[in-house]
Amino acid sequence: MPSSVGRGSVWILEWTELILCVRIKWAQIVSDKYSRPLCSSQLKGERMIVEPRASEHDLTMPRNFDPDDVLSRPLMANLATVTADGAPRNAPVWFIWENGAIWLLGSSDGSAVKHLERDPRCAVEIVHFDNDAGILLHLGLRGAATIEPMSPDRFKRLLRKYLGPESGWNQWFIDNVAQIEHPDGRMIRLAPASIFTNNVSFFRTGPELAWPPNP
Repeated sequence: MPSSVGRGSVWILEWTELILCVRIKWAQIVSDKYSRPLCSSQLKGERMIVEPRASEHDLTMPRNFDPDDVLSRPLMANLATVTADGAPRNAPVWFIWENGAIWLLGSSDGSAVKHLERDPRCAVEIVHFDNDAGILLHLGLRGAATIEPMSPDRFKRLLRKYLGPESGWNQWFIDNVAQIEHPDGRMIRLAPASIFTNNVSFFRTGPELAWPPNP
């Protein structure tokens, strides 16, 4: 997974860089034409854009869900940034949601940090997909990111989200890859200007949704 040993922030952020067009046309049309501002308690008062809920059999409109259903899970997110020549770049990352923002790991000399220092516009896409259970939840966050100093405490909370209790951590990985106290470590903070949710969990159970489960 790491691009080089000894860069804890880089192994997660720069596993690979894939050129990806992040402008999803149908999502933009829906968001631009139908979106309305809401306030979500799960997002601690942050303003967000949520599209109207689809009718029972209307597959042309997004179906909303609680963003925390995805943000609380140890899933892979994809961070999309823009290079100096305007080309999109995409990198899979680990994340943690705290204080109304999504926090990602970076490095002072990492490409994503450099892209965002030049142009803070970005998008983060997270998908919860369970083929057997018929679950497909898509969460998109968009806005302008800031580059923050490394917070070892927050880094550890992020690691506990994915690796479990510290007593079970692989010490080689912590010492040689994560390097929590590395001076070059940075954190990418995105307090989203808009959030897009779509529950597509009907590909096995449609028209009924497989998520959320029936009480």
